[in-house]
Amino acid sequence: MLGIIVIGIIIFVIFIGPSWMDSDNESKQSIGCFCAIIVVVGGILLSLVGTCSGNSNKSSTPDYYDAPRK
Repeated sequence: MLGIIVIGIIIFVIFIGPSWMDSDNESKQSIGCFCAIIVVVGGILLSLVGTCSGNSNKSSTPDYYDAPRK
């Protein structure tokens, strides 16, 4: 049941929220702007998490430290 609610919220934020930004009703307009902010901030956070997790998987090999210097 919780999954259906989350999917409904995601559909609202992505598809219905931006169309409310151009509404004449001020409450709908503010909700639409809030949805746009959520999408932008979520995208930034996902990219940061992806970058950090990608960098954490890279580790130096012991051969680099054990190799003699030339």
